[in-house]
Amino acid sequence: MAGILTACGSSATQSSPAPATSSTSAASTTGAASPSASSTASTMPASAAMITIKNFGFTVTGDITPGEKVMVHNEDNEAHTVTADSGGAFDVNVPASSMATLTAPAKAGTYKFHCSYHSEMHGTLTVK
Repeated sequence: MAGILTACGSSATQSSPAPATSSTSAASTTGAASPSASSTASTMPASAAMITIKNFGFTVTGDITPGEKVMVHNEDNEAHTVTADSGGAFDVNVPASSMATLTAPAKAGTYKFHCSYHSEMHGTLTVK
């Protein structure tokens, strides 16, 4: 493994003149990536609605409007889903310790949901 690391280090050393060019390219790429990241970050906080998964339970906060993007934050160390009990209104897989989004149903109403992996986990999404 040390040989591999040395080889990587040698490549980086040989590439030293190239990073100047790569830095320019990286700056351009970073510049292009930053607005996308900012746009994503801006989109996420714009929604006050959130579903938090913690200790194998769901907490829904904020008002949810039809078609709204809802952030789902999984604070557990296991993957979960947010799956509508009926009608297939939504079904989102949320990997351990990560975030995802779901699109709220287009019609106002109360939607019961569960985790497909853990049958004891249930919640209710109210769309107004």
